[in-house]
Amino acid sequence: MIIAAAVVLATATVAAAGLSAHTGQFQPTQEQIAKASPSHAARMQSQLDMGGPGEFLDPSAPDFRDVALQVAYDIPYPQGYESWRDFLISQEIRFAGSGTESSGALHGWFAGSAFCAWVQVWRRADLTGDTATAAHAAQVISEAPGWRAVTDEDPHPDASVPDDQGSTTYSLFGWMLPYRDAVAAGDRATVERLLSTGYGDKCWTSDPDWMARFASHSEWGQLSQDEMAQKYEQFLAEQRS
Repeated sequence: MIIAAAVVLATATVAAAGLSAHTGQFQPTQEQIAKASPSHAARMQSQLDMGGPGEFLDPSAPDFRDVALQVAYDIPYPQGYESWRDFLISQEIRFAGSGTESSGALHGWFAGSAFCAWVQVWRRADLTGDTATAAHAAQVISEAPGWRAVTDEDPHPDASVPDDQGSTTYSLFGWMLPYRDAVAAGDRATVERLLSTGYGDKCWTSDPDWMARFASHSEWGQLSQDEMAQKYEQFLAEQRS
């Protein structure tokens, strides 16, 4: 008991000193929300919806990379795309500031990044006639909307939900569904159109090679959406081999 207490005290001391990404502070759970008063429950639910579930993590802590890899343990990245996972972690550290993020939100970002990597794998395999790799990638893509990292934040992904202006958009992970459906149909043209337009706001920002290309052309910030799509189409064309 004395040893256990000492371990707990040491862990708390490290976290308090800012040496660990673990803060020991958590988002409210659905069980806690259910027990709260109506007004308090509404605030708690809003907090959960905005930030994702789980523990608040500190990306500026020296062990954040190790903690982030633990969060990502169940997210399958395709072989050769480990750099995408590392890029996401590096970006979180780079833009950490003094804020925290929930482990659930980070888990979801890994899911989106890995999903986009598998879409790229499927696309290249379809281009080169590698049917075995294409079939495996298609299977992973079909299962991705059901990953825990997705359903913890978006239990029922939907590609067409009403927004505040009355038009339709996608739910938090609903953007995955058009890619999934196009892959299932073997429709590479639609996959490439979705990629080139940046649909979902994830597949561009998850790709370290594309983001390095974008960073090297500051003038691209002035381009229209259609012009940026053309740039990305050129980038995709370079990836055909």
